[in-house]
Amino acid sequence: MPLLFHIVLALGVVHAFLLIALLTRRISENPFGFLSLIVTLCAVTLIIIEEWVVSSGAWQRYPNILRISAWMPFLIGPGIWGFVKSLESPDLRLRYLIHFVPALFALTLFLPFYAQSGDAKIAAVMNTHSIPISVSLLAVAKAGSLFAYFIYVRVRLGQFSPSARQRKLVRYASWALNAVIVFMMIIAIAFSAEHVVKRLPVSSDLAGALGLGVFVFFFSLISIANWSDFTTQKEPPNPSRNEPQGPRVELLDDASTEAVFNEISKTVHETEMYKIAGLRMTDLAVHVGVAPHYISYVVNTVTGRNFNSWLNGLRVAAVQQDLKLNTESTLLDVAFDNGFNSKASFNRAFQKELGLSPSKYRDYLSQIIK
Repeated sequence: MPLLFHIVLALGVVHAFLLIALLTRRISENPFGFLSLIVTLCAVTLIIIEEWVVSSGAWQRYPNILRISAWMPFLIGPGIWGFVKSLESPDLRLRYLIHFVPALFALTLFLPFYAQSGDAKIAAVMNTHSIPISVSLLAVAKAGSLFAYFIYVRVRLGQFSPSARQRKLVRYASWALNAVIVFMMIIAIAFSAEHVVKRLPVSSDLAGALGLGVFVFFFSLISIANWSDFTTQKEPPNPSRNEPQGPRVELLDDASTEAVFNEISKTVHETEMYKIAGLRMTDLAVHVGVAPHYISYVVNTVTGRNFNSWLNGLRVAAVQQDLKLNTESTLLDVAFDNGFNSKASFNRAFQKELGLSPSKYRDYLSQIIK
């Protein structure tokens, strides 16, 4: 194996460990999603290490590395799926673990081999002169699992709301999935050719491990770099900061305050302006013909809430209504369609208004419908 290959593989392994460390440090931001990525990174890293040792001919010195990752491709698809699922629902459900059953089943198949001594493992490999049919079937199952998950996740990302699809994380993840699906097709062709010509410049196993590694590393990088798309509070500054300090100043009498608020409320409801992500008081002021500071004062006086909090209350009410009427849309799609521009602000507002998380509210609705 050329020296350049060793350098590239070494850099890839170091890069993987750095990503795992970074995700571990930030796991509290998205426990379900980032844990899924950590599992995926660990799996693809061990696959690369095994292929590195085998391709370099060092496996006889380290026989216990043999087939150590043979079952781990079954973890990659569920891991990527788990992260994308966390964009829709942050809670880890027990039923999600069913996605890892194939990996557990494959692991049990290799346990007898792992229990052997190093010499026995070497002997087993040395006595194998052709690719057993069981190995070929397992390879097909692993490739099928990867294809199925990658295509499903790509389709799922395409079903996100228009505003969600415009976010960098979703766009870049979609591009990465497009690329890896094409790559998997090429590897499938290479694997078939390997059975015919017996020898290729680079084994399909090594090429597949490197390609999956590049994909998972890139997917993890864009997930970390653009996670703020779904967490950062991007709403306008709290208008109460601009209000006079000290004794309260009456800007309007009670009747005028009520009238102005009714006009504001009517405009916001009839035009559904609360569905505009990042709606500012200055934008609303143009529609109702009232100065922004009057809007702040009137909303605060009548509702006891600042402008952003009042808007979020309207958005949560709209989300509740949509969830009752549409059980197919994801929580994230419904949130974006009703004016929330981040997952974190949606969860906070929903919890504040109803005292429970969006996912628990949907579970409550499903129980009522049943």
